Amino acid sequence: MSYFAVIYRYCDDAAKLEQNRPAHRAWLGQMFDQGRLKLAGPLTGAAPRAGLLLVEATDLAEAEAMVDQDPVCRDGLVASRD
Repeated sequence: MSYFAVIYRYCDDAAKLEQNRPAHRAWLGQMFDQGRLKLAGPLTGAAPRAGLLLVEATDLAEAEAMVDQDPVCRDGLVASRD
């Protein structure tokens, strides 16, 4: 297994992001409970708004597939992801 740092840059729709926050946090909790998510949090001072996830996966494809399931990604609230 390897670790992958994922940076989200969120869309500008603060209302939709706030509305989606409970589902996003529930997903984060599930991934943490499964041992797949090692840390997550906002990147303060980042413009546009951004967040960092550290996930454990066998390869990049698995890491990408995992974060594709995050509600903020599924609902189109992530403008870009590295």
